[in-house]
Amino acid sequence: MNNQLQEKFGTKFWKGDPLRFGTSGSQEGLFLLPNYNLKDFWFPTSIKIKPEPFSATINNNDQIFYLEYKNEEIKNYS
Repeated sequence: MNNQLQEKFGTKFWKGDPLRFGTSGSQEGLFLLPNYNLKDFWFPTSIKIKPEPFSATINNNDQIFYLEYKNEEIKNYS
């Protein structure tokens, strides 16, 4: 997922473990990137991690992007 974000929107891997749980973006805005095959629940809750569809508008380096996430794929509508 980090590679898709980097290619489509120019975001960078920020912190974490790219194999288990990391983040892409900056302190001003982050995408959370859990590997739900390795990490089952959001700590410290019992909420199961699973990919959910969403749409968003992001601003990265003064560029506006419209994105949609569905079926583990990101689509860019800029």
